[in-house]
Amino acid sequence: MSNTDSPCYNVKIVDCGANKFAILNDQKLGEGAYAVVKRAVNTVTGQEYAVKIMRVTHKDSRETAVKELEIASELEDCINLVRIERVKVESANNIYIFMEYCDGGTLVDQMIRRKGKFR
Repeated sequence: MSNTDSPCYNVKIVDCGANKFAILNDQKLGEGAYAVVKRAVNTVTGQEYAVKIMRVTHKDSRETAVKELEIASELEDCINLVRIERVKVESANNIYIFMEYCDGGTLVDQMIRRKGKFR
């Protein structure tokens, strides 16, 4: 266990300068080929976030991470997309992308609940 992990709770603390985030390891929101998304809490403000933890262990995953961040920065003013709050590169292999937390499940969950109607 590193000095940024908590022995009492299943959390990892990520230091982002003025803010520290507690990643709740037992609260996985989703998973993909290069990343896992977990719930996180800003330990200063108490604000909840979703954090995408990208594993960049080879060239393809690094290129995917860079492209995703480039696209997100180009679309940062779009009100219909999840907002990226902070990015932390912890090591050559891990990138943490802290995004606004949206409860209510996945887009597919919402489509099923609303029977495809969003107006």
